Amino acid sequence: FVAKYGAELGLNADNAIGSKKSDTETFTLLGNEAESANNSEGASMTLIQDSATLDLYRKNSDILTNYHSNLFDSKLDCAIGDITGHRWDPAYTGAKMTNNGDGTYDIKDVVLENGSPLTYFAFTQKPTGSWEDVNSSRLAPTERDLKVTLGEEYDMQRNVDMSWAIEPGIYDMHLDVNTMKLVVTRALSTYPENLYIIGMIKDHEWDNKTSGDPQPMTMVKPGVYKQENVVIVGNGVFCLSSKLGAFEIVNEYCYGPEVTGTLIIDYGVDYSFIKSNNNIWQINPGRYAFTVDFNSMTISIERYEIPEKLYIIGDIKGNSWAPDYEGTVMTQKAEGIYEANGVELDAEENAYFTIVEEPNMDWDVVNAHRYGPATDAHAVVPGQETDVKKAATAWKTAPGTYTMTFDIDRMTLTITKETSTGINTIETAEGSTERFNLQGMRTDGRQRGIVIMRRGGKTVKQIIR
Repeated sequence: FVAKYGAELGLNADNAIGSKKSDTETFTLLGNEAESANNSEGASMTLIQDSATLDLYRKNSDILTNYHSNLFDSKLDCAIGDITGHRWDPAYTGAKMTNNGDGTYDIKDVVLENGSPLTYFAFTQKPTGSWEDVNSSRLAPTERDLKVTLGEEYDMQRNVDMSWAIEPGIYDMHLDVNTMKLVVTRALSTYPENLYIIGMIKDHEWDNKTSGDPQPMTMVKPGVYKQENVVIVGNGVFCLSSKLGAFEIVNEYCYGPEVTGTLIIDYGVDYSFIKSNNNIWQINPGRYAFTVDFNSMTISIERYEIPEKLYIIGDIKGNSWAPDYEGTVMTQKAEGIYEANGVELDAEENAYFTIVEEPNMDWDVVNAHRYGPATDAHAVVPGQETDVKKAATAWKTAPGTYTMTFDIDRMTLTITKETSTGINTIETAEGSTERFNLQGMRTDGRQRGIVIMRRGGKTVKQIIR
């Protein structure tokens, strides 16, 4: 033990001197002259191991430095308790924990059940079959039968015959012996793989398609799903579902309020939900951010404000990938629809660009509020809609001057290449004539003033008096 850690600390432990002092083991490691030249602290070092916490310290004057997280190879082994098929078996080694190598340990999909309202569990290093061994290396709560709330941190103590309590279920558990903390969450495998908001959603009223829209909510941490900028229209009714397809399937995997038709009137407040057969909520039409927590079985909805304007950064002529560049602005031509004209992309081959809410010299700030394709460097084709995600990615296209239109509600982007006159390039069939004003808007030719006429591959100006 001493030789191993002495070597890792840069000292030779061949002549280690050890002594027992109450609850600690103290070792003095002696190094030779060559080693001391590489060790700024001299040719000797004192290590102290706390036999209660099993932490390893280096003593330098009166300062103790904890080496546990870097050096100590703990043998924390197993969860014990009301584990299915092995209830309080002191020799059960099947619920083995994974050592992450940094003083933290994880175990997934622990099934706890005993036919009662609560189950009980703890952890041990010595599942030998002897309760004396189990309890002498046991990690337990600071209060007997302390009831666990999912996602909360709990203090642990060693070598006490106590247990935590929790409802029967399948759980993931995370231990940190550096801070002596425990966190329990519902097992990731028990959460829905996808979760959708189904109902009176703008452009997707009761959309139950199995591909494309609607997009699933994003799981931001185990069991917690979020979706921003959800536009509710009409009578404002909606529910949640973990499956798309025929409505018989949607309803089978539906989550909603205990009482169908429950009206959500308080924003930022938790409303409980259950697995239900098509129970629905109702809310006033508007733009919202949704948070769904399967740990607490609650939904919270808040008002969502979209940005007044957006910015395009990337291979902009004269300002290539300047994160604080505010020169290419997208303004709203209608609520939720942003547009920028005359966007000059300058590059030798492919030009890259992205959309941001807040130009800033700090890329972390920029990337936190950035829009791009699902896959980085996705090629966008002029005149064709492409999907948009909230992601730190960029599109690519040919260099040129473009009009760009971003629909934040539908999360789609369309770019149109401009001619030298600023009129959008639109392919037409040979022989047909199309007319545009100087702002690039299509006209029927009856308006007075200068009109751009395009027929086949030829474009001319015409003055209509």
